[in-house]
Amino acid sequence: MVQVLTLEEIFAHAAKVARQTFNARGVIAPMWMGHTAIDELVSIMPEQFKTAEDKDQAVAAVRAIFKERGVVRYSFMTEAWILQSRDSSEAAVLRAAHAGKSLEHHPDRREVVAVQAEDKQRCLTGFYPILRPEHGKATLAPFKRNDAAEYSKGRMVGLLT
Repeated sequence: MVQVLTLEEIFAHAAKVARQTFNARGVIAPMWMGHTAIDELVSIMPEQFKTAEDKDQAVAAVRAIFKERGVVRYSFMTEAWILQSRDSSEAAVLRAAHAGKSLEHHPDRREVVAVQAEDKQRCLTGFYPILRPEHGKATLAPFKRNDAAEYSKGRMVGLLT
């Protein structure tokens, strides 16, 4: 009998893979690891996104592959920008994020390796802040899990619906 991994186990594994990959390469490309009901693995590693259209096309393709292959849980990891706000209400975060525009030029952004694991009921998220010294190799700060997150939004969330 096949042992099916829980969402928590998939999340922990994705966080470990993200750290190992970043430590080895100094960068991490977007990567999805889908798990079927019998825990077959569906790995998808598209080219690095250059535009919002690239992201939309990749998400549409991943959604279709997941549906075709019967994926019921998945993890995703990538480099990303986050915004940490003192007021964590959804409205404040959305206003601070320039109403959906990229955070690339926001003065309070943080560069991270983002990790998520999702099924149809839950989305677990966390991140490693990227530390880029003026000289030397980039490193990752300790993992920060978003246990208090009340919602997750964005094009990379909800790929199983």
